[in-house]
Amino acid sequence: VPDPRLIPYELFSRAYRHALIKITQNQYMGYGDPRGMIELRQALQQMLSMERFMNVAEDEICIVRGSQMGIFLASRALPNRQGVIIVEELYYPSAFKAFQSNGFQVVSVKLDGQGIVIEDLERILQEHSVAAIYTTPHHQYPTTVTMTMNRRLQLLELSKKWGFYIIEDDYDHEFHYDSRPMPPLASLPHSELVIHVGSLSKVFAPGIRLGYMVASPTIIQSITEDILLIDRQGNNITELALADLMQRGEIKRHIRKMKKIYQLRRDHVLAEFKRIFAERVHIQPPAGGMAVWVKFQKPFTQDQLIKLKELNIDTEQKFKQGESSSHCIRLGFAALSEKEITALI
Repeated sequence: VPDPRLIPYELFSRAYRHALIKITQNQYMGYGDPRGMIELRQALQQMLSMERFMNVAEDEICIVRGSQMGIFLASRALPNRQGVIIVEELYYPSAFKAFQSNGFQVVSVKLDGQGIVIEDLERILQEHSVAAIYTTPHHQYPTTVTMTMNRRLQLLELSKKWGFYIIEDDYDHEFHYDSRPMPPLASLPHSELVIHVGSLSKVFAPGIRLGYMVASPTIIQSITEDILLIDRQGNNITELALADLMQRGEIKRHIRKMKKIYQLRRDHVLAEFKRIFAERVHIQPPAGGMAVWVKFQKPFTQDQLIKLKELNIDTEQKFKQGESSSHCIRLGFAALSEKEITALI
């Protein structure tokens, strides 16, 4: 999660005041478009075009209450409701639960240091009717691995050949430190069946509750029908406030500031693990994101598991189907100061 202590509250206050005035003047307090305020969709359209090379129309964007809602709705919008959904061997548990709740069988595909193992995906495609694959290619959750360009292109070619959808969870695209971010799947050739899910909550704080989805008009229409059943529409005031901040370049400036801070925190985490644990841990330095994937040499003892719980580290969280190894943790550093990071490690 991001550090809520770093939110520019004065900036937010002004944006919310402007949004309230605009809503009052234009009588926006009634029911609106379930896809979200047009002002925010237009601001996202411009951002996605300029920052992520995605050529999208306004009717291909839908605002949701965070990426989790987007993942849930994406699986409900899939045409092949009888097929399986593939997830990476280590996966985001809340996505796994969302797919199961919508009646899908979930199958795991192997993962290595370059992302999804294409040969294993091809084997699954031959054995199952696949509705979609869910992937976190930018910073794989939980391992932080970035999927290589070659693997991305192979995945898209298979999507076109076999006709399965790709649910791309691009939850922290903004935070990439060592190089330019890899273009999302949705910006590459053969991406017609990609459902792109993004979040604005990671930029500021989870309480903002704003995410977005990009997909074909047919998929967006299906998602809109579900939104009308469960939510009707989002928060007009928040959506207008965020649109105002995006249009004035304030969000971009805030992201630049946060990137510098989070990069220093990432480097501090890596240095402190090396100083305190030396060879007893292995961490592949992530190119970006807000967490590190820590592999300890030995499994945790029962006493150590109790101690980890006391430190608010969820030792019962499973990132894998069946028995999972008990010698890894995913440690989020973005919400911690350097002093707090040192104390925790």
